[in-house]
Amino acid sequence: MRKSIQLLLLALATGLSAYWVMETPPAPSSTPGEGRFLPGLAAQLDLIQQIRVEKGSDHWTLTKTGGPWQLTEKDGYPADLAKVREILLGMTQWERLEPKTQKAENYPRLGLAESGAGTEEARRVEITGSAGTLASIRIGKRQPAKAGGGLSEFYVKTAQDPQVWLVQGRLADLDGLRAFLNTSLVRIDRERVREVRWRLADGDPLRIFRSDAKAQDFQFEGLTADEKLKSSYGTNGVAERLAGLMLEDVRPVAAFNDATPMLNADLATFEGLSVHLDLFERDGKHWARLKALVGEAVPPTPVAPPAGEVAKESPKDAPKPSAKPVGEEVAELNRQWDGWAFALPEWQIDGLKKRRDDLVEKNQPSAAVETIPVPAETRPAPAIEEEGLLPAAPLEP
Repeated sequence: MRKSIQLLLLALATGLSAYWVMETPPAPSSTPGEGRFLPGLAAQLDLIQQIRVEKGSDHWTLTKTGGPWQLTEKDGYPADLAKVREILLGMTQWERLEPKTQKAENYPRLGLAESGAGTEEARRVEITGSAGTLASIRIGKRQPAKAGGGLSEFYVKTAQDPQVWLVQGRLADLDGLRAFLNTSLVRIDRERVREVRWRLADGDPLRIFRSDAKAQDFQFEGLTADEKLKSSYGTNGVAERLAGLMLEDVRPVAAFNDATPMLNADLATFEGLSVHLDLFERDGKHWARLKALVGEAVPPTPVAPPAGEVAKESPKDAPKPSAKPVGEEVAELNRQWDGWAFALPEWQIDGLKKRRDDLVEKNQPSAAVETIPVPAETRPAPAIEEEGLLPAAPLEP
């Protein structure tokens, strides 16, 4: 009897367990404090064909269809592959810290407001492949992570789930054109620059140069005996701006085919790289058309040693060379520039649009020293050359 009751209880317990397994809904995959926020994304990276980022009315679309990543809103200009990788690889590493709200009315406080629904709208990111949407998320407020290491903590949710999560990871910059493009147009080490020639459309041709690669300052061609540079900062700045151009915007260069440039400039290096720039003004911006050429290599003039000393060859006296032959450097630059015009930041334009009067001034004549006569009674007694004699003492009355 007792054994029968035990068997009956065991059967009942087994049945209840089976019922519980069948009727209880599966636990959510988003276990608090455990696991990746987008656990399947890493395995699908090779399938991604488009990344679309939106915030308010701004939107950027990166596409990849067999070739390099391109920015749709900029007529297919190539995106920076390193930045695309940073965006995608960072997302695959996001770790859940804890669940937050599921209530839509609380989203604006976390920076997850829909467009027009809050003062701080969410960044919306949608990743798609050939089979459809791979991830659709909203990203809200962020702050440095307590763990340090360059990580951030931020609020995020998927489009399909009302649950907001606080996650930790690397959050790439997603705001504006700079987030997706290589903004460096020209990056030539200062030691390589030999000369710069430029001319404004309504001005005279100007040239700065140096024959010694280690010279701190550039010389201004055509200074007369009664002229001097106002400041070496302005002269050096022309070369430094042209050797380090940055872009703020980009558009097809065909828009400027019939335009007259407001400025032409040429930079030449000691080893023969030449960079030509045409500058146009349109729509409140300054646009540059660039071309690289193989020019004449002009080795720097060695500095003469002091009298009586023998000159010693030192690699430190030579300009810092390019990491590649000039011909390869020219081809690489033209691949980046051909077919495009680039909007330059105004601070660089201010350093390029220099006229002669901006850089040169007349020498100021030395001020004359005014001689003030000294009254006779205050003049010192004349020196007595005869040794051993002193001036006569004044007579007493």
